[in-house]
Amino acid sequence: MKLSERLSRLHSYYIDSHSVWDVGCDHGQLGLSLLGKEGVKELHLVDPSSLVINELKKTVDSYITKKGLNITIHHKKGQE
Repeated sequence: MKLSERLSRLHSYYIDSHSVWDVGCDHGQLGLSLLGKEGVKELHLVDPSSLVINELKKTVDSYITKKGLNITIHHKKGQE
């Protein structure tokens, strides 16, 4: 997936981590793009929008099946 310039810049700030949290993830592109990084074992996608969460569930199912990774979707505000 091709990231926007803004998301590409954020992607470049990634520092090795076992667990990645994408808070206010919207479409989940940034978090999902980090799944290819070495060492990433789990991804947490967080967003307050029901519409976003429902779309993410459809998208994430294919990633879980293909890569066997632990992806959790949190339907809540990031500051909670």
